[in-house]
Amino acid sequence: MATLQSTPPKLDEMEVSVFGPGFGESVVVHLGSGEWVIVDSCAGEGREPSKPLEYLKSIGQVPEECVRVVVATHWHNDHVVGLAETLDVCRNAVFCCSDALSSRDFIDWASLYQELPSTFQRSPEKICKAIEIAARRSHVQQQQMLKFAKADTLVWRSGSGSARLVALSPSDEMSRRAMAFMVQEYARAMRIRALPDRLSPVTPNDTAVVLRVDVGDRSVLLGSDLERGNGSLVGWSSVLKTYFGTEKKSSVFKVAHHGAKSGWHEHVWSDMLVPRSFALLSPFRWGGCRCPNAEDQSRILAMTDRAFIASHPDGRPVGKRTPKVEAVIRQTTPQHTRREVSNGAGHVRWRASIHDLTDDGSVELFDGAMQLSRGPTATTST
Repeated sequence: MATLQSTPPKLDEMEVSVFGPGFGESVVVHLGSGEWVIVDSCAGEGREPSKPLEYLKSIGQVPEECVRVVVATHWHNDHVVGLAETLDVCRNAVFCCSDALSSRDFIDWASLYQELPSTFQRSPEKICKAIEIAARRSHVQQQQMLKFAKADTLVWRSGSGSARLVALSPSDEMSRRAMAFMVQEYARAMRIRALPDRLSPVTPNDTAVVLRVDVGDRSVLLGSDLERGNGSLVGWSSVLKTYFGTEKKSSVFKVAHHGAKSGWHEHVWSDMLVPRSFALLSPFRWGGCRCPNAEDQSRILAMTDRAFIASHPDGRPVGKRTPKVEAVIRQTTPQHTRREVSNGAGHVRWRASIHDLTDDGSVELFDGAMQLSRGPTATTST
């Protein structure tokens, strides 16, 4: 039976909620017992307020008290808008980001965004602000509230030990490449005394933090924007190289890189996920880029029939207008001026009992979220 979007999970329920695109994407995870994790930030229409905070408050949670960890999977703008503000509200939360972002190279590069003109939104500066908040929090609370992630590191563990966040990336080589990129961008900016209106492409996303969330015997894989990788030292190839098959397989997968081919690795599905795992994702829409495209969706659906996306990849609203409404639009609005507008960030929510492993879990869809399907229709909840 469907529940209201504002209904909180039970204390012994695990939840994974995916929001997007709004501007960017975010994942919110309930670890049980009222403890939460926020991964990345997603601003709604107008880019305010933070969707994770808005959602937690709507289900009666107090972010200042219940959020244990805030994670920045990487510094790309569609993942960090509003992140520092979210962390500031979650005053008891540890902040985690890639170890490459702790380097002097990154700090020097980010400082340029305060000094040099740029039309590019200031995502490196936003990460630095979050790091400063966490460092100050560590000093005040006299405990480590700042964690730098790299492959095979424990990011956080609950007091009872029943819940854990383990980073599976970045690899050492990914961090090295990321820092080399920062040095290059710093030198280029200093040479022309201005920052570019867009950043040079980085492939793969060398600071991307992939997380495995373990709660009891359940496991969830959060794929960040990690790409496949060229060679065994970077990307998903590096994760799989150190994934010996002894770790538990995940039943829920936040699909990497918005389902794009660049984030695809078939062995992730065979080696790290159970058959017919739940696949949750958000679309990416910027300019002419639309992810996942039809080919991407077909790849996902070849692996599972339980794939759900936070909103339509093309930005089209789910469902049809009534004939009467369509007639009014045709009569009052010229064809060449009509444009479909998406309804901000959609919401995919998976919940399952932590202790009853016969409970496969269920998915609910809100605000235009839909199930990926080979057919033309999708089912939504409101």
